[in-house]
Amino acid sequence: MRRPWAITAFVAVLVHHKGLVDVEQFGLPESYLYIGGLSVFLVALVALLVVWRCPGCGAYLGREASPTTCRSCGARFS
Repeated sequence: MRRPWAITAFVAVLVHHKGLVDVEQFGLPESYLYIGGLSVFLVALVALLVVWRCPGCGAYLGREASPTTCRSCGARFS
């Protein structure tokens, strides 16, 4: 299951940056939105690097979105 919170944080920052919504009307300082959005992005990136491993040998699977085999041990993924 995909986790849409990283995209949601990015969209919130983008909508505010373009001037479509003023977050200060909701009682949030602008800096909280930017720091929160950046934090969510960094947490998602770290989670991706930790989870995107071969179940057989534990090697990082690289940048490919849907690899068919592991480059280290040759395990096949379906």
